Amino acid sequence: MRKFKFFALAFAAIAFAGCSDDAIDGQGGNTGTIGDGTPAYLTISFSANSSSSSRSTADDANNNGDDHSTDDDPDTPDVNEGNGEDSGHHSDGLDAERQIKNVLVVVAPASTGSNNEGFKKLYSVFDAASGGATEAGENDFEETTGGIYKNAEPIEITTGDYKVLVVVNPVAAISDGTALAKTASQLYDDIVTGAYDYTPAGGTEDNYVNAANSIGMGVGYTGSNNQALVSGATGFMMANKAEATVTINQNHTPEYPASVSVDVERVLSKITFRSTTPTETNKENVYKVNVTLGNQPAITLNAALEKTDQAGSYDYKLLNKAKDLRGQDVYGEYDSSDKLSGVYKVVYKTEEGQTDQPQTTTLEVDGVDTECIIVKKIDYITEEGFAALDEEKQIPSDYCFVQDTQNPSIDLQYNTNAPVETDEWFVKLEGYALVNLSKTVNYVRHTITGTAMSPFGTLDGTNFLWTPNWDNNNNIVFVPDANGEMQFPAGTTTNDWFYNTLADVSGESTKLNITNAGKDNASFTVSEGTLKYFKTMGSLINDGSTVSGSDHYEEDPKLPAVGKLMSYCFENSTDIEHQTHGLSTGISFVATIWKDANCSEEIEKLYLYQGHNFTTIKQIQDAYPTIDALKDLSDQSTRTELEAAGIELYNSNICYYYTTEIKHFDNGDPNVLGNMEFAIMRNNIYSLAVTKIDQIGDPYVDPTPGTDNESKEAALDVQVRIVPWIVRYNDIEFD
Repeated sequence: MRKFKFFALAFAAIAFAGCSDDAIDGQGGNTGTIGDGTPAYLTISFSANSSSSSRSTADDANNNGDDHSTDDDPDTPDVNEGNGEDSGHHSDGLDAERQIKNVLVVVAPASTGSNNEGFKKLYSVFDAASGGATEAGENDFEETTGGIYKNAEPIEITTGDYKVLVVVNPVAAISDGTALAKTASQLYDDIVTGAYDYTPAGGTEDNYVNAANSIGMGVGYTGSNNQALVSGATGFMMANKAEATVTINQNHTPEYPASVSVDVERVLSKITFRSTTPTETNKENVYKVNVTLGNQPAITLNAALEKTDQAGSYDYKLLNKAKDLRGQDVYGEYDSSDKLSGVYKVVYKTEEGQTDQPQTTTLEVDGVDTECIIVKKIDYITEEGFAALDEEKQIPSDYCFVQDTQNPSIDLQYNTNAPVETDEWFVKLEGYALVNLSKTVNYVRHTITGTAMSPFGTLDGTNFLWTPNWDNNNNIVFVPDANGEMQFPAGTTTNDWFYNTLADVSGESTKLNITNAGKDNASFTVSEGTLKYFKTMGSLINDGSTVSGSDHYEEDPKLPAVGKLMSYCFENSTDIEHQTHGLSTGISFVATIWKDANCSEEIEKLYLYQGHNFTTIKQIQDAYPTIDALKDLSDQSTRTELEAAGIELYNSNICYYYTTEIKHFDNGDPNVLGNMEFAIMRNNIYSLAVTKIDQIGDPYVDPTPGTDNESKEAALDVQVRIVPWIVRYNDIEFD
């Protein structure tokens, strides 16, 4: 098998169907000439050994000093180091990922007003080892030294200026008889402006991993040798990274033809996973977490509110201490549905020297005389609304400042001195679901600067990768639903963009069951419908690709392998503003929760309330004694009853970690999104590893889109490393 490198951040595979090895020439016949044009000759060569890799900016804090040079030798630093697209890590990939069976060459006139016909032809790749002809013929490309391929016989074509396009293993849509019957200019334009929309047949669209692995090319994984098998396929589609041009004149004879060299990159990307064995457990994919069983109880206040119709007489209220938007102390009251029904402030004494002392009175509470602090009810208002009031009405003590008066909320204060039970538990990663894998890809890379989109182009830190859904993504405005959750606007159908939307994966997470949890042979089912998105860790097959390039970690200079195959996928990119949940490509891990590292003693019951975990309903009731909706619940309450009170019950001992931390580039600031920081780009391998889990995950995947990818801490560290394939390593932490 031929060996050559692919240098790009993402790595892509596209199927070939219905190609013919016969040449279909233009009006000028095999020569490609027309009329009385002066004939000349051209040789085209291409390489997948280029140093292009698809980096987004000049430095990458997540890659710890990788070489990002812009010259042809990425392993040798130079004065331009740091300005290129290279991650510094490269992989030759698997045999099936390097196969080259067919080459589509399109030579189109550079000027739209030219009378030159141009040239287009579908070549075979000569392989003497397969038997048959002993020499390459005019319909063949052949491999020369260093992994360079060139046409065996020069192309005869009219003199002039031309653009050259090379597509390796092209899909039928751009290489069949219909496509090749077009003029060279038409075919060139179709390819550089067009996109491939893959919709698998037979209802397999939901099974996105299988679909992505067989996108028109039949590449799959089987057997103990972990080798990629190819059946009836041509291999991964590749195309020009950059526009190529050539000028041909009468001096270019068959013996001394003009030549043009093209670097090609795969159209697909690849996502892999590297298992880890934490030292504190010495068990693969098992992590120790420190848990708080319950949380500090909310601070409460025995309060007295003067009756409106009876001066000096008071009603007793038990209130929760909280802070509003401006950090003022307020006290909240909740109704039976756990909604904020009233906000109060303390009434202070007015005597000189006593302004910081609250007024009090004694009330009988459950037969016991209890000292109560007198409070008054206040209105809540947004800061914008408050600023709009008449100046004489701006009395801050009379208002509680909230974000939204329709859904007011205040931040409860907790008794941090109260004793809390803690323990050490363990979580084991059982499986994963990738989120937002694109269905459509451009035949060649597209970039956009400002609002100007064009085919080809190199990323320089100021421009972006343009993907077919760019216009849709760029115009998305998320809107809140009745519960304040951010949703896509009405009529937006992201299922047209992705195999596995965030909503799809979230829905399946509420129904997932795990058999043989904690064991290597774990399997998944769902309580209703068909399992579509979640895959077990046991289903992953070793990739076996080796990695070259500069050392990734200073403390551990050994470059790891890329790991195990999760999926091939198409590009997914948008501008900085829309690098959000629901649009970025992400990954959800499903884990099980245990009391021991051997995963033999599972957690019997687990609840989530107000962002805190509890093992009993009594813990929740003790922490929130003022919430009426909690008072009649017990550990025997149904899921419906619990959800009505705002309590989430975990499905058995299963939890989830969701992150969009599949990074193309790390700008080094965890609080600010960077240019193309969260993106999937062709010809890259994104190699993921979970390096830390510090807390229990959620009871299901949060379906809320529109959340900034770096707006909150994840509960897990995922190490993403990316490889000609260019390899990008991602380390993911959940804490």
